[in-house]
Amino acid sequence: MRVDLRRHGLQGPLVEEYLDAYPDWIMLLNKARIKKFGAKPAKTYAARQLQARFLGYRGFTSAQIRMALGFDVDIDSDIEET
Repeated sequence: MRVDLRRHGLQGPLVEEYLDAYPDWIMLLNKARIKKFGAKPAKTYAARQLQARFLGYRGFTSAQIRMALGFDVDIDSDIEET
């Protein structure tokens, strides 16, 4: 995120100000998952799919969900090329 903001011409304290205002989505995702499914991670593919659908309905991106649930992570897959 920091690199993308700098690519768009934002520098120094302004970048940090924007990042500080941005919520920690992974923390929020984990909190929602634990509240619904408990602290133990999903062990089976079916259980991870169930949790992924639940989190997707809550508005989390597929990259955030894959990272939190331990799926194959390609964090740039949700970013469209311009």
